[in-house]
Amino acid sequence: SASAALLSAFEMLQPVHDANVESFLGQQQEQAIVNAIEENELATLDDFDRTMTAHMQSVWEDAQRRLFEELGQHHGAEPLALLDAEAGRGGAAGAASALGSALSFDLADPGQMRVTQPRVERYAQVVRKLNDARVAAATRTIASAPKYDLLAGLERATADSGQELKSKQIGQVWKLLGHFTRAAGGGREALVVPGACAYLEEMFVEHIEKVIAQYPHDANVGGVPSIHRRIQGYLNVQFGRLGRVPAFLEVFNNEAIWAHMYTLYRCGHRQELLKYALEMEDIITDSDPGFVAHLKAFFDQSPAIRSEIPVTASSLEDPYKAALYMAVGRGTVPKKAAAEVVHTTEDYL
Repeated sequence: SASAALLSAFEMLQPVHDANVESFLGQQQEQAIVNAIEENELATLDDFDRTMTAHMQSVWEDAQRRLFEELGQHHGAEPLALLDAEAGRGGAAGAASALGSALSFDLADPGQMRVTQPRVERYAQVVRKLNDARVAAATRTIASAPKYDLLAGLERATADSGQELKSKQIGQVWKLLGHFTRAAGGGREALVVPGACAYLEEMFVEHIEKVIAQYPHDANVGGVPSIHRRIQGYLNVQFGRLGRVPAFLEVFNNEAIWAHMYTLYRCGHRQELLKYALEMEDIITDSDPGFVAHLKAFFDQSPAIRSEIPVTASSLEDPYKAALYMAVGRGTVPKKAAAEVVHTTEDYL
């Protein structure tokens, strides 16, 4: 049989160089663009890593600072500097050791117990006064034992610590709890409801005082104003922004009587409100007969008058009147009737 000629079956191939200059330049351009995109991607990732590391370090330092501010720094080495130094030498273990040494102090040493943060020191003073009152109470009879208002002390300490929003909100919480504890009554509802109402009323009185102080010329309350003059001054500011008393309010002798009565009720001045309503009873009776009697029964919590006051949509054009009707709980009052008065959650409550 004939032998296969394998030597000539395969030939060595030589690369054929492209003689097309335009195609070569296009290929080089595409490769340069791809290389530039890859380099920019790597640079972007490196920048992101550096930025993230710097941000995490900043957050960590801020967390350290806030932690020591909350716990109170004792006299001695600066905790943050010590923590950073130990962390640099020993990593996480060194940082943990530095944190433990920064927070450790001898309870038997009064000098070491003294903290350098004024805010923490104020709270510590409140606790000391409470403990002193407890010790004094244990050595005396119950009748003559001194009493210490813990919540009032915490409220003062918070108010003296700063004027930022967080401190103000915490101070309001102490004040609200104080109203709860001072409220009379035995049951849970009897404790919470009067205390919450007293707190909301006190906050609205403070709001009125701030408005009068901010616009003294528009309020025009005089030197030593009564509660009625202050309320009238507050309403002067409110209506002055509109340029006039709204036409839908019921006015007598240039005084919006229902707005005045509602504001008295909102401030918690129930006796002054009842006295004012009795003085204006002839005027009120013309449009709302029986309202004063229902108001008196509402404040006295008397079941003698249980019938609803007949109201119509036309008689509730004054939103302050509608709000008072809703508060007294007499008559069917549409929810939208008092929309011009109830602006906040506190007003609704």
